Amino acid sequence: MNTHHIVTSIILFLILNASYSQNHCIVEDGYRILDLKKESGIFSISIKDIEDGQGKKFIIFNNPTKDTLYVFSTYFEKEYYKSPILNRLNKKSKEKKLSLIPLVKHLSPNLSDFIMTNDDKIINRGQLTYSFIPIPPEKSCSVVFDFNLILNERYVKDINVRDMNYNDKIKWKEIRENKKINYKEIIEFAIYDSNAKRLCDIDYWGSKTYEYYQLAKSYNIYCLEMKDDKWIGRSECNCKN
Repeated sequence: MNTHHIVTSIILFLILNASYSQNHCIVEDGYRILDLKKESGIFSISIKDIEDGQGKKFIIFNNPTKDTLYVFSTYFEKEYYKSPILNRLNKKSKEKKLSLIPLVKHLSPNLSDFIMTNDDKIINRGQLTYSFIPIPPEKSCSVVFDFNLILNERYVKDINVRDMNYNDKIKWKEIRENKKINYKEIIEFAIYDSNAKRLCDIDYWGSKTYEYYQLAKSYNIYCLEMKDDKWIGRSECNCKN
């Protein structure tokens, strides 16, 4: 292959990756936008049963603000629910959780041409890109979750993922649940402001690496918690993250 063909191939690769990133970063289907039923003034999460849903429920993200907010949704695919990387156990706080918070050092706005199919997909850069569900101002967004798949029997030791830096080497230690302990069960979500769209920008990622990763960690965490055999949404979350 001559130099001209090599350069052309590189340019085409970059264009295709940029197109993929921009087109797939903001999710356009798989959810419903609803009128906000009540205005509390603060963002919140609620749960609604699906009739004959066989374990599936609506998770409803309520945005009473004047700005569009973005739910980080990369890990919403069913294949990730059972990954021990996202299922974490904290023996000190007696919490077990499905964490849908971004592992920012492993995410990027473009995909590698080498794709994995196991848990390593979650913790290898270039395997997963950022994706977000937009919630318009003063609206709610409804997403179907299969709660049959939520909360695993395999866990890793919980860490504060917001403290994870780009060059950190993390050893994910698998640990066992103590069946004698009544753990608090939690699902946690990351909510971004409108700057989330910048995480889709390959040029920004490539030229402003430090700023990019600081922005990637600028989310707020909101949780669902199991209480009295029911999932309860919190308006704000004190998860250890």
